[in-house]
Amino acid sequence: MMSEKKQIQIKPVKPNETEALDYYTTLEKEIKKMNNEVINLTKADYKKTNNILQGNDSKIRVNDFSIVLSFSKSINKIMDKYLKKFSYLSSVLSPSYINKISKYTTKKLDNNIESKIGKVQVNEDTVQLMEMKQLQINENVQLIKSIPQKYFDKVNFSINEALLKGRDLNYLTNQLQECGDITRKRAKNISID
Repeated sequence: MMSEKKQIQIKPVKPNETEALDYYTTLEKEIKKMNNEVINLTKADYKKTNNILQGNDSKIRVNDFSIVLSFSKSINKIMDKYLKKFSYLSSVLSPSYINKISKYTTKKLDNNIESKIGKVQVNEDTVQLMEMKQLQINENVQLIKSIPQKYFDKVNFSINEALLKGRDLNYLTNQLQECGDITRKRAKNISID
């Protein structure tokens, strides 16, 4: 006669909201800096270009490739700066965050198991777990590195559209602010996931 194995159900481990908030706050701070720098530079370039073209800082129409080139060069300088910043940030933030989450989850899992069957030690140093953590770190690094690239894709589209359609500075500023808002939402989702 075979004995039946008894299954024990334990409480699931809930995400550590404090760690996710800290992670998001770090990303958000850099995104805000990046967005403000782009908006301030664009305002300055926009006004300077408008004064040269028509002495009126409400609208610009693209009559000259040099205008687009000027905006593009300015934005590319900022983009290069933030691609490097986020690359560095990803190499520091991702391992730290994943390791904190792993420790938190292991401790909570130990406690949940102990409450049902007594003291048991979950070994988080197994090769499989270490490989999974490294895969999570790699994935997270790529997500963080992609933040400025996706942001600047939106920024370039917004600037080109404003120049081509002769939009005023207020319109462009609102569009750039929206680019920042979308990027912050994306960073929030990355931190929660």
